Amino acid sequence: MPHTTPGLHEMDPRLFQIILESLHAGVTLSDRTGKFVVFNPMMEQITGYTKAEANASADFLALLSLDPFEYQTALKRLQELDVSRQLHEIETTIRAKDGTVKTLLVTTTIIQYHAQEWFLSVYHDASERKQADKMLQESLEQVEKAKQEWEATADSMVELICLVDRYSGVLRANRTVEKWHLGKVAALRGCKIHPLLHPECRDLACPLAQFLCGAWENLQHNSPSTAEFTDPLLQRDINIQVRPLFLRPASGVKPPDSFAVITVRDITERKRLEEHLREVNKALEAAHEETQRKAKEAELANEAKSAFLAAMSHDIRTPMNGIIGITELVLETELTQEQRDYLNVIQSSSQSLLKLLNDILDFSKIEAGQLFLEQSPFHLESSIASIANMLASHAHQKGIELLWEIDPAIPLNLLGDPLRLQEIITNLIGNAIKFTSQGEIVLSISHNHLAIPASDSKTIELHFQIRDTGIGISEETQLKIFEAFQQADHSITQKYGGTGLGLTIAEKLVKLMHGKLWVESQSGRGSVFHFTARFGLQNPAECRSPLPRQIDMNLESTPVLIIDDNLSSREILMKMIDSWGMPATGAGSGADGLQQIARANSQGMPYQIVLLDARMPDMDGFEILSRLQGDPVLKRTIFMLTSEAFWKEKNQSQSYGIGACILKPINPSLLFDLIISILDKFTIECRGESSEQNAWEHEEYAKNPDFDENREKFPALHILLAEDNEVNQMVVEKWLRRRGWTITIAQNGQEVLDALEGETFDLILMDIQMPKMDGMITTKIIREREEQTCRHIPIIAFTAHAMEGDRERFLKAGMDAYVAKPLNSKQLYAAIDACLISQKPEPAKEENRMAGSQEPLLDFEALLHSFDNDGEFVQELVTIYLKQSSPEILQYIQEAIEQQNSELLEKAAHRLKGASAVIGAKDIYSTASQLEEMGRLQQITDSYPQWQLLIQQMEALEKFVEQHIGHSLSLSS
Repeated sequence: MPHTTPGLHEMDPRLFQIILESLHAGVTLSDRTGKFVVFNPMMEQITGYTKAEANASADFLALLSLDPFEYQTALKRLQELDVSRQLHEIETTIRAKDGTVKTLLVTTTIIQYHAQEWFLSVYHDASERKQADKMLQESLEQVEKAKQEWEATADSMVELICLVDRYSGVLRANRTVEKWHLGKVAALRGCKIHPLLHPECRDLACPLAQFLCGAWENLQHNSPSTAEFTDPLLQRDINIQVRPLFLRPASGVKPPDSFAVITVRDITERKRLEEHLREVNKALEAAHEETQRKAKEAELANEAKSAFLAAMSHDIRTPMNGIIGITELVLETELTQEQRDYLNVIQSSSQSLLKLLNDILDFSKIEAGQLFLEQSPFHLESSIASIANMLASHAHQKGIELLWEIDPAIPLNLLGDPLRLQEIITNLIGNAIKFTSQGEIVLSISHNHLAIPASDSKTIELHFQIRDTGIGISEETQLKIFEAFQQADHSITQKYGGTGLGLTIAEKLVKLMHGKLWVESQSGRGSVFHFTARFGLQNPAECRSPLPRQIDMNLESTPVLIIDDNLSSREILMKMIDSWGMPATGAGSGADGLQQIARANSQGMPYQIVLLDARMPDMDGFEILSRLQGDPVLKRTIFMLTSEAFWKEKNQSQSYGIGACILKPINPSLLFDLIISILDKFTIECRGESSEQNAWEHEEYAKNPDFDENREKFPALHILLAEDNEVNQMVVEKWLRRRGWTITIAQNGQEVLDALEGETFDLILMDIQMPKMDGMITTKIIREREEQTCRHIPIIAFTAHAMEGDRERFLKAGMDAYVAKPLNSKQLYAAIDACLISQKPEPAKEENRMAGSQEPLLDFEALLHSFDNDGEFVQELVTIYLKQSSPEILQYIQEAIEQQNSELLEKAAHRLKGASAVIGAKDIYSTASQLEEMGRLQQITDSYPQWQLLIQQMEALEKFVEQHIGHSLSLSS
């Protein structure tokens, strides 16, 4: 029967409304048509719809439903519900008015009221519970996953891991127990840890049992335990650790059974390796002791080798000094041509022997790792020019053209070891001259851009090529030539001589410069030797100017003609002149050159400068000069001469009225200066003004071999020569007396001291190795005595020692200069003059200065006198001083002052002082001495005024030399 609700009509409607509003569930009462008579506020809150909106809908439940199938099923079951069924519960998902999806638990029943059936439904929002159930399920899954991961991780470990309770019962273990054959994992729960590891063990002294007892006591204090021992039952060395577990369960949750974790690691292999390592260390210690012993033996052997080389150097150089000196003296006497030829052979052989000795010493230092490169500022063009000039004479004697060029884009102010670079080039060009009988040798220097990373702006790699037209080298013998004491074949040694060390030394030096040396060659077709070398840049931001120096002159309208039969020479000169902005034209013969001059004159565009080679086939330079008589271009012609007959041909060419002469191979800076000088003179003449200066004053070389009888006599000197070798005594005495000096000879250091007791000397030439008392000890005693007398006697070390560091050792001992044997008269005179010039001014000159007379910046007359009136040598010396030595040293001094480097200032100023003393630049010498002293006393902050004064003195000296050197040297003739 239908369920009835007695008394419902008797309920106060207000009470019924209060009940509906206070319920935390949605309540609806609807008839079978779906019209709601009750739709409480919670139902409005759940669905978002009001009662009116629900009744306005054709089918409110269909409006809420998300799943049509679910809706139809629920509707069908609801329709089938009769009064006998009290409740119908379903879980459904709806979409609220705001779009929110909610899960509802709906309970529906049918009630009868006033003979009508009504559907009473109660809606509970189950979304939060559903979400909580989902989160719980996910947590359970995560726990299970973590458990599985822990078990997998534990099972993958080689250690045995057991989780135990406070009674040492095993709760869980990894599968290592199975690998150690201690049982199955599934059957271990509850098993005690000691019986698990030691089944049937009853030994009261069992190490494992004793350890576990102590570990359990430590666990009471939450302290871990660890031990290592050899376990005979497990048959392995083990490391066992027992660590407490710190688990804090949530409030109200039963504490877990887990109490500690036990880890047992098999360390048998580690113990074996440790024992092996101890044995290896013991063997290494023994090997180290043996190595130290052998190193000590090698050090002693190396010291013995160095001592042997020093002794060999001394013993060879001493007789060589006599041979070279006596030969030089005899060559100055009257001789027959046959005698002179024999003596020239002796002199040449002696020089070859000296070169061999130097090669052996260099090779020995390289092999011993005792050769180190300097890192000093130098000017690339100046370094190449000086070595090319030195080698040119030999090349020109064989009729070979020697040429060199530097890529105009290469910075010239570099950091490196210029002397070792020159040694490499000397070896390679020297070989090229030796093995070339005709043709040319060309040195080319280019920039290897790709070798240095773009991020490195302070380093440059240069590529050097030395190409010759010599005999060439076959492919099968090219690799052997870089081995020590090897040449292409034995016939080479027999025909050309040499030791085969030159290329070995060059290759070692190139490697020290972080470069590579190689050769390209074919027999009979010449060779090209290549090497690369890395250098630092003095100023990485500096851009090289296309001109050697800045001028106030437009060169674009200055056409230049180059007449030279050698194609390579012509191309190098044209490239060089084009880089200066002057249009250059080449002529390969004299006839072609004359035609081009005539054509240019006829077009009203005459050549402003003509570079003319003296030696050409068919028509040489002198014939061209004779045909140009009367042509204004003659005064603007630069005559290119070789060193073989420079002075004879220079004087001959000068009679034609040419502009200037220059020595081949051409130095770009000197050529540029000559051209500018000629153009300056031509400009002055065009303005109708007179000029006392001419281009001859700017020439690279000038020489007058005659002696000037009217020059001021050098003061007479009294020199003490300390030398025990009779031959050397005779040679040096002859050289010194030739200058009018008086000589006293001492055989040893004691005789030197005795001589100083009775006489006063202006200079001492001190041999280092002498009997009884050597030169080092003697010098020390002399310097100690001078502290009482306040007088300083110049002492020049006069020795055959030539090992690394000898010079520094002698100077540190108190000597003023160092001259290595064998030497020649010019070297000896230069060393003596340098010491004399560095002393106080002579009384006569001092009186003149005090009287108010102005002393010249450079006394050319005294300088000529000091060097046997050798004008060529004097001008070369001054040119090198101004163009090469001084600029590099000044750069050093400037860097020292900028960097506040006292040691560098002292060294650089000392070098400048020595160089200035040689040429007699007294003002510069004095300022350099002051800077040297400031560096020594570390007073570098006060050095800037002296630095400015030094720059002014250098500029004044350079102007003075340009104005007077040509005139002064011409007077000596």
